[in-house]
Amino acid sequence: MEVNEKYITNDFLDTLYRKIQPKQDLLTCAEAEISKVREEGIGKLCSVLKVKEIEQMFAKELEYTKDGSMESMGIQIDKYQVSAVEGLDFPVYHIKPEHANHKTILYLHGHDDLGVTGALLDRKDKVRYHKIIPVKLAKEGYDVIAPELIGLGEAGFYGFPKGEQKVSGCFVNEAYLSLAGFSLGGFRVFQSMKTLDFAEKLGLADRVTAFGISGGGMICQYVSVLEKRVKQVLVACYANTFKNSILYKEHCVDNYIPGLLQVGDSYKILSLAAPKPMLTVNGLMDQGFPEEGSKTAFAYLEQVYARLGAAEQYEGRLFEGRHEIREDIIIEWLNKNA
Repeated sequence: MEVNEKYITNDFLDTLYRKIQPKQDLLTCAEAEISKVREEGIGKLCSVLKVKEIEQMFAKELEYTKDGSMESMGIQIDKYQVSAVEGLDFPVYHIKPEHANHKTILYLHGHDDLGVTGALLDRKDKVRYHKIIPVKLAKEGYDVIAPELIGLGEAGFYGFPKGEQKVSGCFVNEAYLSLAGFSLGGFRVFQSMKTLDFAEKLGLADRVTAFGISGGGMICQYVSVLEKRVKQVLVACYANTFKNSILYKEHCVDNYIPGLLQVGDSYKILSLAAPKPMLTVNGLMDQGFPEEGSKTAFAYLEQVYARLGAAEQYEGRLFEGRHEIREDIIIEWLNKNA
């Protein structure tokens, strides 16, 4: 039987995509409405991620204990067990510079079966897009604070489905959270906020740059909008349009947060962090976050910063590469702007 194309959902989904987004954003609203539109957007994002509900239901007094240490490229790395969310202790790594420049990076890792440690080791098993960047930043003088995000690495899930294998991915955690009315994205944002509380305990929360890559770039976008303690924003391998990226091909389930499009498209949500100094950087051959969507996002952000009188505070960079770190671009920008 032939498929009757009049029943396919493409046109409906296109209409939904356009219809559900706010009618005004930071470029289309009147000059006098900019602050109002931004605050409304921030409020919607907080509501969609259910940050206040998580705080009320799960927050507990912050406690932490040292849980070991390691070394990478001559840099000492202390691992802490942080207890700030009821039932959800999680590791946080402090990558310590030899000569501190008194600036802090909140490093939000992407998908990796080893979680944070996959970004800390010179691995030979596979080519990894993190490229040991937290350690290289410590060599530049930055204190790097890196939480293990729920669903990945040691914060994954054991015993699914038959008690024989470790599932370090997001599916089972998202399944439980969705049934409970929450999302992985919301909990990861909350973890990141509690990690900043931990950084304050170490005296490292005065000059914080949030830096996320890939799935960590998603969390970086939202944390940077919601957190006043984040002063600079660096998003790698994520800034794009939803339609060109997570709606164009299959991505991890953690990207699909119910109601998020009601806040706005991905890059418009990120624009709510303006006018904080910001770098967005993507590879031209990144198949998950392709060039067309990157250019749309970067151009929009450039216009928003110009409208806010802060054109010099934003930089969007495309490089010849794939879904990966370009450390020279990142380090150059940080050394200039952090």
